[in-house]
Formats: sequence, C-alpha cells, structure tokens
Amino acid sequence: MNQRLTINLKNIMYNFKLLAHDNQKAIAVIKADGYGHGAVEVAKYLEVNGKSIKALAVARLDEALVLRSYGIESDIILLSELVCEENIEKIISHKLIPIAFNLFSLKLLTRLNIEYIIKLDTGMNRLGFKFEQIDEIKKLIDKKYIYMTMTHLSVAESDTNFTSDQLALFDRLVELLDLKDIDKSISNSAASIRKIDNNISRIGIGMYGVNQIQNSSFKLKQTMTLESEIVDIKKVKKGEFVSYGNTVIQKDTKIAIVSIGYADGYNRNLSNTKAYALTRSGKIHILGKVCMDLTIFDIKDLGLDIGDKVLLFGENKFGKVDVEKLSNYANTISYEFFTNRSKRAKIRYIK
Repeated sequence: MNQRLTINLKNIMYNFKLLAHDNQKAIAVIKADGYGHGAVEVAKYLEVNGKSIKALAVARLDEALVLRSYGIESDIILLSELVCEENIEKIISHKLIPIAFNLFSLKLLTRLNIEYIIKLDTGMNRLGFKFEQIDEIKKLIDKKYIYMTMTHLSVAESDTNFTSDQLALFDRLVELLDLKDIDKSISNSAASIRKIDNNISRIGIGMYGVNQIQNSSFKLKQTMTLESEIVDIKKVKKGEFVSYGNTVIQKDTKIAIVSIGYADGYNRNLSNTKAYALTRSGKIHILGKVCMDLTIFDIKDLGLDIGDKVLLFGENKFGKVDVEKLSNYANTISYEFFTNRSKRAKIRYIK
C-alpha cells in the first residue's frame, strides 16, 4: 500500500453547511488545490450538493482556469490575482470575478464596465484599500458593477476586541463609499464560528475540518486521512542510535520503520517530539528525525508486524489523530499538512 490519502467530500460538505448557518449564502474557498484536497473534485461535489454556495474562491487565475476547463459553472472569485492588461481578457472570457485591492487594478476595471469586488483594508495591512484612499476610490467606482465589498479579519479566532475594531472600520468605509446596500463578505471560518452575522462568509480551513477556536461547540468532521505501512521492524538496545543525527536510544525497545517522510508532507519538525501515530495495537511515537521517505517509531511491545497499517493523521478504524494537535507538535499550522500532502499517495475520495 505505502501511503494512502483518503479525502471525504461528504464531510467537506457537512462542514460547509454547518458554517454557512441555516443555508445562508457563503463562499467556498478552494485555493491551493482545495487546501490540498483536490480543487476540481471539491468544486464538482460542492456545485452539485451545495445549494448555499454564493461562489467559489481561488487565489490565482490559473487555478480558476483549471476549474473552468473541468466544466465548473459557479461564480469564481480571484482572491489575490493582480488584475492587469495581460490577464484581463482571460478574466472576462471565463466570467471570473476579480478583486480590486489597489488603484492600479481599479482604474483598469472601471474602464471595462465588468463586475468586480472592492476589498478594504481594516487593519491587516495585506491587500485592500485604506481609509486615506476612500475619496479617490469613490470618484472611480460605479456601484452597479460592484459584485460585493470585502475585508479580511486577521485574528477572528483569538482577539475579539481587534476584530470589533475591524468590523467598525469596515462599516465606516462602506458608508463613506455609499455601498451599504451591496453584498459584503467579512467572515472567515473563525468569524463564521463566532457567528458574525449579516455577511457572506468565506469558508476556508473550517470546511476542511479544522476549528481554530478552542472550546467551540462546533463539531467539524475530519476531511483528510493519511495512512501508510510498516516496512521493517528492528530490535534496538539502550545506547544505540536511530536516524540522521544519531538520536540515542534510552532503553531496549522495538522500532518500526514506516514508509512516510517529509517528501510526503509529514513535517520534519515532528522529529523527536511527542507526535504519535495509531496502529491496530495502539499508539506509537516518533523516535529520531523524520527522513525524506521514512520515519522511525517506537513500537515497544505492541506486537506489530511488517506490513501493518499506520494512521498518521485523520480518522479510521484505529481512532483519530487530530491534525491540529500534530501541527502543534511541528510548530506550524494544519494548513501545511493539507497543502503539502503526499504526492506519492494513492488518493481515494469518499462521496
């Protein structure tokens, strides 16, 4: 078997509907190949089953063109593509929704009389127009061509005060632009969980089963499961070494060499941490440094055999390895485990 990646489209749909409260219209974010889940497969499934989808959202033009080539008909928003003379014809011909986040793009879009989104910067200082640009923007725009207004919340999962300030600034900017009657998109997954109402949420990481808000009543379902197998088992003695860098064995034990490594998206920062995997006999812990193709686990006296399956993250009959906890061990975020998914794994979709 080696690696197998199982992606549960039903659970993605479940999470989307849960976060799009009571079938409220929402945007499904499928950038970065659907956060590693397969943008085409996710888009097809959502388009058929997701009645509350306002639009799909990707980061780049090329991502949108792939979706159109597979027959995806939904509105597609380009979240961070710079609109310019070189790409505007493709944007128009493929009926994509661009975002104006600087004057360079806005001046081009307003000459063409096509639908676009106005993005406002409310404190993240990434993309979007700032307060001091409002007068100039107002002179350029015609509201009949504005698909919606948008901002991005930077700490919705952790700082309610700063988030409240962002919301207040957004409302003020929209009022100054006289766009209060236009659709608006403010909430990301965390804000949607916190039920910031009266806007069209952009649901990204939450759709893929990650709840960034601790102690939330939202019970999201796992969407990606990575499994592999034991390719060898050895007895090692106290004082011997394992893997690169010679991690010292602290006591006599058994180790399993598992066919997974950082080339498969199994983060090297998991080396010598408390990170674990699950087997038919229970929990096993990483021992030594994660290699490119292989990782060593301490299996003690669990009675495992060569060829036994190993659950690295996700959920199967062995139980559940939470990708959020795993990412904490690696000092990173769950997004990396998804988007750096195993390129050598056999992929199975559950519909």
